[in-house]
Amino acid sequence: MIDPGHGGFDRGAVYDNAKESQIVLSLAGKLTNELNSRKNFKALLTRESDRHLNLATRVKNAEQAKAQLFISLHANAAPESSAKGFEFFVFNPSNYRRANLGKLSEREAVVKTIITDLQQQTRFFQSIQTSEEFSKTFQGPLKAGDFFVLRKATIPAILLEVGFLSNPRDRARLQKSEYQDEMAIKMADSIESAAARLGLQIPIEKQRTAATE
Repeated sequence: MIDPGHGGFDRGAVYDNAKESQIVLSLAGKLTNELNSRKNFKALLTRESDRHLNLATRVKNAEQAKAQLFISLHANAAPESSAKGFEFFVFNPSNYRRANLGKLSEREAVVKTIITDLQQQTRFFQSIQTSEEFSKTFQGPLKAGDFFVLRKATIPAILLEVGFLSNPRDRARLQKSEYQDEMAIKMADSIESAAARLGLQIPIEKQRTAATE
């Protein structure tokens, strides 16, 4: 699942005529098309137009589609125009306060905690592995981020800041269709490498198509 951040009235970072919500929507569409041109992928978008979509719905869309990987695209901004390039974010469960377990018995609470922790740790390491595949092509730091879509995702999930709109060079490049085309191909390569590394299954629809060819 490819998630272009922001949208509608939430334009994200804005510098001159460059709007984050529109840039990442365009890039996400190109990335989705590139992935779907490859036989082992069925990629979907959380939003296909410049409209507002709340964070819970983005996660729900991924769950309903039975997505195996969640990639959220954003464009960065900083007070200093010298900041540039990619940044990668994953959710680190060890930095998050454990949810209230309510009226469960002590034993039930312990069992649920263990299971939840194991699931979160697995997703955490898979998310790191996914970001590592991106970092082979796109240089940038890996950071822990308590973003809703990363924290609530039940699958490996990363948030990519694809450049700084506050940096003149990044901003100019991100607005060029040719640069987005090139980036989409490289990002699709990274996702393909990550899928192989994580052992993700080929979607049933793609398997049927391959069988008839």
